[in-house]
Amino acid sequence: MSIRRELKLREWREAVREFERIISLIEDILKKRVDPFTVDISELLEKMRLLLEKYGDEVLLMDMEALSRIVDLIKEQEEWVQNESLVLGMGPLFALARLRQMSLEEIAEKFCEVWNPIAYRDQMMVSTVLRALDYLDAVRRLPKTLTGVESVDFRLSEETLSNLGLLSEEAFREKLSEFSRKVERLLGEESSIDYWDLVLDDTFEKSLENMILLSYLCSRGEVSLKVNPLT
Repeated sequence: MSIRRELKLREWREAVREFERIISLIEDILKKRVDPFTVDISELLEKMRLLLEKYGDEVLLMDMEALSRIVDLIKEQEEWVQNESLVLGMGPLFALARLRQMSLEEIAEKFCEVWNPIAYRDQMMVSTVLRALDYLDAVRRLPKTLTGVESVDFRLSEETLSNLGLLSEEAFREKLSEFSRKVERLLGEESSIDYWDLVLDDTFEKSLENMILLSYLCSRGEVSLKVNPLT
C-alpha cells in the first residue's frame, strides 16, 4: 500500500508541475509582451483536460488557476490582433509621409541598408562572373545609343541587304559561310556557346554584322538561341 501511495504521490506532483509549467509559460508571454499566438491554446486545454480527468479534485485549484491565465492570454491575443490591424492600416500612410520628407540620398541609404539581393552564390560560377565582366567591358567601348530615333522591327534578307547596298548577294553568302564556320569552330564538341562570345568583335560594326548573320542562321533553322535566366 505504501508503495502505491508513493507512486500516486509522484504522479500527482508531476501533474502539479505540469500545471505550473503551463501557468509560468503564459505569465512569461504576458510579461514580455511577445506574440501571444506562439502558444497553442487548444493543446494546453487538452493537457489540462487529461490531468483533470485523471486526478479530479486533487488538481482542481491548479486547473482553475491555469484556466484563468489562459483567459488572460486570449484577451492578449484579441488586443494583439487589434493592434496589428491598426498598424497594417496606418503603416503605409506613415511610410508615405516619411518618404516625402526624406531626400533622395536618405532614401538610397535606407534602401541599401535593407536590400537583400536575390542572386545567390550557388546560382553563379566564377566563369559566369568573368563572362559578365567581359560583356560589360565590351559594351562600355561601344558608342552610346542614339536618342530620338524610333526602333522598327523588320526582317533582314539577302535581297534587303543587297538593295540597301550593304552587301552583294555573293558577298553576303561568303560572309554567311565564314560566320557559319566560325560558329562550328567555337562550338567544337560543345553543345552550346555564350551569345556574346560569338557576336562581340573588335568594332561595333563587326559586332553588329555578326548579330545579323547569326539572326539569319537562326531564321534558316541552322542554329537556335536559348535564354538562360541566370546569365
